[in-house]
Amino acid sequence: MDDRGKPSFQMLQNRALLPRGWSLVYYAFDLLHLNRQDLTRKPLRERRALLEKLLSNSGVLLSQSLPGTLATIIAAVKQHGLEGVVAKRLDSVYESGRRSHHWLKQPLKPKQDFVIGAFRLDGERLELLLVGYFEKGKLLFASKVHQGLNPANRRALLKALQPFAADKCPFANLPSATSGHWGEGVTAAEMGDYTWLRPQLVAEIKFAEWTTAGILRHAEFVGLRDDKDSTEVLRE
Repeated sequence: MDDRGKPSFQMLQNRALLPRGWSLVYYAFDLLHLNRQDLTRKPLRERRALLEKLLSNSGVLLSQSLPGTLATIIAAVKQHGLEGVVAKRLDSVYESGRRSHHWLKQPLKPKQDFVIGAFRLDGERLELLLVGYFEKGKLLFASKVHQGLNPANRRALLKALQPFAADKCPFANLPSATSGHWGEGVTAAEMGDYTWLRPQLVAEIKFAEWTTAGILRHAEFVGLRDDKDSTEVLRE
């Protein structure tokens, strides 16, 4: 948890670098077996009632249900900057090994506009984008983006990008020193894999959060913006 009491993927990922005194928090939200009894065919409300009793004074935390209307819950989740909410039918059984329509994920990723500064091809297919934002007149790299690209928009997007091809990298902070643990950077050895662009096209991007290294986590392409000047794109 961060200093605001919010679950932090960044702290979990970089826990080896944290100062002494940190601890992991374990949340439980369901109970499938208890004392050799299979509970998967019991309704969720019964499994949750047993789980709440089991966790009493255990140190394991219960992932609490959220009271209120859907609109109230969504507003509260957004206000706290959380990634989303999962809605579950209280009478549902546990369906192992497959997605269930009784559990629905409602992601609430923030959105922001970014400048497209490069793309990479996989053969003749658009594989991913490099996006960034302006700071003090310099374009800074923010993320690789490949989620949200599908066969239809890849073709249209590639056609829109190609007229803006340029000889030089527009990002002031590339190449990266390393590729990063998750391959989020662009090293000097990888720079030749990209087609650089004049920084004029703007895209709307959804993402989970900014990392401590100033990179987007789980960036997802939403669409091009033809109503905004690229020089207006700043980090929000």
